[in-house]
Amino acid sequence: MSTTEYQSPDSGLLLCHQEQQSIICKVVLKPCDILNRPFCLRIQSCVCYWPNGGNVQYGNILVTCVSTKDEHTYVHRQFNVTHQSQKTVVSVDHFQLQKWPQKNISVWRDFIRSLPVEADAGSTIVHCVDGCGHSGVLVTVLKELQRLRQKQIVNVFETVQELRDNNPHAMRALEHYTLCYEILQELTYQTQQ
Repeated sequence: MSTTEYQSPDSGLLLCHQEQQSIICKVVLKPCDILNRPFCLRIQSCVCYWPNGGNVQYGNILVTCVSTKDEHTYVHRQFNVTHQSQKTVVSVDHFQLQKWPQKNISVWRDFIRSLPVEADAGSTIVHCVDGCGHSGVLVTVLKELQRLRQKQIVNVFETVQELRDNNPHAMRALEHYTLCYEILQELTYQTQQ
C-alpha cells in the first residue's frame, strides 16, 4: 500500500486514472439548513463528492455506493468508480472520519487496523482541509507501518521530512510528531502480544 495526501475534490478522476483503492477523508460536518441538506462542510462548500447511497455522475465518471457501515468514529463506504468511456471499474474503500481521535491512542489503533493493508490492496489517498496536522500523523503512521513490514525499521523523521517536501506546513506541532511514535508503539506492541 502506498499512501499519499490529496487535497482536491476531483478524486474520482484520480481513482480511475491511477487505480487508487482506498480514500481516507476528514470532513467536519455541522448542522446546516442550506439547500435543505442535513449537514454541510465547515469549509466553503456544502457538496459531498460521494453518494450516500445510489449513484452520482461526474462527467464520464459514475460513482456507485455499494455499501455503507457507520462505525463510532468513522463511516466506511464501498464504491465502484466507473470511467464510462474506458469501461473500467475500480472498487474503492472510503473511510470518512467524523472527528480526529486526538490523543486517544486506542481509537487511532482501531481505525488504522480497519484499513486494508494487503500488498495488492492498491494505494491510499488521504485528504482533508489542510493536510497538515492529524492527516500528516495518519500518513506518517501508515508509511512507517509499510516500512516496518518491508524493512523491519522505523524512521519517523525521514517520513516527516518527505511530507514536508510536499507540504512545508505538515506536522508542525511537536504533539503530532510524538503522537506518531505513540501510535506506532501501540500498534507494534499489540502485534507482539
